[in-house]
Amino acid sequence: MAGLASPWRSDGRGECRVFEVVGATVHSSPAVDDGRVFVASRAGMLFALDVRSGKELWRFQMKPDLPYHWEFDYYQSSPTVVGSNIYVGGGDGSVYAIDAASGKQIWRAIVGARVRAAPAVANGLVVVGDFAGFVHTFDAVRGTVRWKQATEGASLNSTEYGFDRSALVASPAIVDGRVFVGGRDGFLYGLDLATGRELWRYDHKISWVTTSPAVAHGIVYAGSSDGHFVQAVHAATGQELWRFKSNKPVWSSPLLVRNVLYVAEYDGTISAVAADSGTTFSQVRVGGIIHSSPVFAGGKLIVGCDDGTLTAFSGSPVLRPAVDKPRLTVYWDTTNVPRYFQNGVDIWVRDYFRGSGYEVLDHTGLLQFLSEQTFRRTLSVVIIAANQYPQPIASDTTASNPLRRYLDSGGKVVLLNHNPIGFVRDSTGQVVDIDFYRMERVFGVSPAGRATDAIRGWYASRATADGTRWGLPEWWMGMGGVNARQVSTVLAVDEAGGAGAWVKSYGGREGTGLVQLWISRDTPGNLSHIKSAVEYGLR
Repeated sequence: MAGLASPWRSDGRGECRVFEVVGATVHSSPAVDDGRVFVASRAGMLFALDVRSGKELWRFQMKPDLPYHWEFDYYQSSPTVVGSNIYVGGGDGSVYAIDAASGKQIWRAIVGARVRAAPAVANGLVVVGDFAGFVHTFDAVRGTVRWKQATEGASLNSTEYGFDRSALVASPAIVDGRVFVGGRDGFLYGLDLATGRELWRYDHKISWVTTSPAVAHGIVYAGSSDGHFVQAVHAATGQELWRFKSNKPVWSSPLLVRNVLYVAEYDGTISAVAADSGTTFSQVRVGGIIHSSPVFAGGKLIVGCDDGTLTAFSGSPVLRPAVDKPRLTVYWDTTNVPRYFQNGVDIWVRDYFRGSGYEVLDHTGLLQFLSEQTFRRTLSVVIIAANQYPQPIASDTTASNPLRRYLDSGGKVVLLNHNPIGFVRDSTGQVVDIDFYRMERVFGVSPAGRATDAIRGWYASRATADGTRWGLPEWWMGMGGVNARQVSTVLAVDEAGGAGAWVKSYGGREGTGLVQLWISRDTPGNLSHIKSAVEYGLR
């Protein structure tokens, strides 16, 4: 992350202590208090462990889970520790109060639907939502019902939508006598803590609101799933103040540290944005999908990913606007394979970019680069100067193609001639067939006309407004235009009506994806305009 260095990363082989006593998967956050770790397993068991040794102190078994007809039961309730009590929800449709010292049940309140949200506790009240779309509030000492409030989801028939529209899965936030909570009905709510009366609701247009809101200084911050955004709304009125657009769904709860809001997206992107305006300070991508929420401790931002890693970033809570130094590479290796560029153009490209500080990759280096960057997901680009792919990149199988996996992880690949996937080679590397429709199978882009046009047709291409913004010249000669409807950004339109230069995005930040440009030995500007487009979005 800009302004943040990554001092350590644990993948199970690093310096960490592993507790192996729970015997089932854990889909909730542990709570730590007074030398003990409290954690709930997927089997409905609540454990107390010694924080230093991992020794089990006690365990409490909840009742079996109630039926649930949808597939989106990802999470379970995290224990909340307040004083000497632990409050936790169960898939059995209950909310429990457990004595932290002994593990004995103090009270059990039955709500009748699975409870996967972590209870919020304030002013002697326990507030939690259930899978039926109700918010429940209990007396923290006795477990008696104070109030029960229906959300829109309680009245919806999920069968009509084909997915769950009722469940409340995130912990409510309680601030200044108000309860803030979102649901799978697509609304963010503000409720009165004393009575449960609805004060306002904000419509996310069916997009799930499954993040626990962060609240400070009269502002509520919440994420949206299919809506792909994080918003700030006025705590008293629900009026939206600003909206930060994300690339992917936001499943994890935003984290507020002073005046910086940390947002973790489904694709592994972490953004630091200004809490008062939504302006982006910096972004970084880590190694995998993020469902859990980041935490800030000891001056470090810590986040866990579904790839089994835990990453810590150092830096101050207020990030300085900066940009990670991208890894800039150019691939050139003609060992035992034909050269498709003519008149030394490939060497010209290689030498120009090497002179600009780019790292030159051979076949082995390219495959290693793609593997590393697919895992690390930091800013990078590779220019294909040799205009041929080594195996297994030359395969037209999307699932196993390293170049496609790199693009899916937010990488950037720049082509300066025909996509080499279109050249079908034998075991010696000789071309035995030309099939540019292989592009569609691997990259989702196909030629605008006949496949033979892609190799024979030279057309004048004129830059679009986007192409000019990327630094391209007004016009040039190129060939192989593609269907403009299949690409994300058209950088130039050729005289046959196809996209003569273009970008195909695979979910990464702006400026990444598969980029098709064209050059010849007579390309003007000494490749400076190509360099501008290559580095667009990376600086």
